[in-house]
Parts: sequence; structure tokens; C-alpha cells
Amino acid sequence: MMHKLVIVFLIALSLAARADTLGKRCVVVIDAVRGYEIPKSHGTGLMSKLETIIPWKPLGSDLLMPRQPEGMNLEVVEASGQSAERLVVPLKAGREFTLDPGIYRLSCPGYALTIEDRLSDSNRRLSVANSTLRVFSSSKGGSVKRHLTIYCYPLDTLVTVCGRVVDALGNGICGIELQGHPVTRDENDVMWHEQVFTKTDENGNFRFENLPPASLDLAVRFLLFGSVMKASFPSEKIFDFSISVKPHSSSLQTQRVRVSVPLISKRNLTDIRYLAERIRGTGVSQDESGIRFVDEKRPLAKLPDSTNNVVYVGDIVMEKNDRGTQKKWCAK
Repeated sequence: MMHKLVIVFLIALSLAARADTLGKRCVVVIDAVRGYEIPKSHGTGLMSKLETIIPWKPLGSDLLMPRQPEGMNLEVVEASGQSAERLVVPLKAGREFTLDPGIYRLSCPGYALTIEDRLSDSNRRLSVANSTLRVFSSSKGGSVKRHLTIYCYPLDTLVTVCGRVVDALGNGICGIELQGHPVTRDENDVMWHEQVFTKTDENGNFRFENLPPASLDLAVRFLLFGSVMKASFPSEKIFDFSISVKPHSSSLQTQRVRVSVPLISKRNLTDIRYLAERIRGTGVSQDESGIRFVDEKRPLAKLPDSTNNVVYVGDIVMEKNDRGTQKKWCAK
């Protein structure tokens, strides 16, 4: 009898320990998967049926909606590299998987991923461009759920932004720290994007690499109408990248300057222009509010210089003011 009681006790203890472990785990739910892809071809019937550009009708949205990737897998690996375990799940809406506390890298062969993590029931969200998912232990009983939207960008669509920080004579300044983040073009959106950092080299050059490109619908309408409008579709609502220069010396009073650059590289512009031209070709140039297409030369003139996937920012100049007691940042 005593032997049976011991066995029952050990089983109960094992189940309790397992329940405690499960209580600290996180159930990750993929709410949606969206892909950055330029539609290459559409039937003439679809194009001829486009009746208006703004507001976007269902047929028009077929052209600019994020694609739904198919047949792709999501790979989840512990970032520390201590564990050889690799979790592979289909990359599709509705999939769930469970993770222990830790830091994980999410990847998909041939694509860069941005993770949109819903932080609370109030829909507060965090966008992480380096595909890092942090899972913390929870004091609550039972498993905690994390809801993700995953954006997929083909590697050849990623954008690098580069430039220089110089003095008044045009000499590059070494060791200047800069921070940047994508700008959400929707004042009502609750998305928060993680900041990225870089420093200037010995010649004053800086680079922000592997940035997701501008949202497709914003980029196309920029070419059509010459301005950045509120996003219509469930995209990241990103058009440009904000760069902030931090003070060079803590002993000096300085002003922080912000420079914004559109995340449209020469490589991506080719396909965006193709899509905009297809829409222009419908002959529809006016919507219910009277907005008309502009000459494409106007918006193109607003874009910075670019080579392939690299976008160049004008020199950011650091100057002394008349009193010589502080430095001022400006951009050329």
C-alpha cells in the first residue's frame, strides 16, 4: 500500500512540475502573413475594370494588397545557439507553436522578416525588423499567448540608406552616433518600431542596412499623386526612414536633427513605376474628391539619389554658431 502511495505521489509531483513548466511557456499565434511583392502581370480584363483609384475598389486592391505567400516555412531557432533544436512550422495564418522563455530568431529562406507583435489587448504593437522574438517567463498561470503578424520581404527588395556627417568645411567626422527608425504614415496607428543604431567611420560615412522597403500602396500612390497618403491596406504603412544625429560631445550643447529619406531604391522603383504606369493606362485620372494624377517627373524629382538597393542621403553638416558655445546640426 505504501509503495502505491509513493508512486501516486511521484506521479502527482511530476504532473505538477510539468504544469508549472507549461505555465511559463508561450503559445505563439500567427495572425496573418503578408508579403512584399510587385505583381508582374494581370489580365487586361482586370485592368479595364478599374473604375477609380481613391477610394480603392476591390479590383484595384488586387494590385496593391500585400501578397499572401504560399508553401513557405517559418524556422525558429534559439538565438544563443546553445540549443540545437530547430522548430519548423508552415508560415500561414492560424498556425500556433509553443516556446520556452528565451530569445529566438525567426527566418524563412530567401526572405527577410519583420515581426509585428501585438503587445496587449488594446492593439498596441511592436515591429521588430531583425526577426528577433523575446519570450519571457510569466507569473500568470497557464500558457501566455503572443499574436504575431509576419511581413516577408524578398532579399533583393531590402534597402540600404547611407550618407556622411561632416563639418562646415566638408570634412567627415568620425564616431558620430546616429539612430533611425521607419516612419508610420498613419497618425492613428499604434505601431511602435524598434530603433536601429550606427556610427560614422573614419571618413564620416554611415550606413543603415537591410531596411524593409516602403509599403507598396504608399509608394505607388506617391508616383501617381505626388504626395504620401494614408495607407489603405493592412501594410506596415511605412514610406520613409527617419535618421536622428546624436550630439557629438556631451560637453557641448547641441541640437538633434532628423532627416527623412523615402525607402524607395532604384531597384524597387523599377517595379513600382511599372505598376503605377499600368494604373495610369486605365485612363482613370480622377476620383470622387477631384484628385488627379500628376506628371511623374514631379514625384521622381523628390526622391534621393539611388544605385540599385542603396539610397544616398545628403551630407549632414555640423556647424558652430556665432557664439561658438554650441554646435548646430543641419542637412544639405
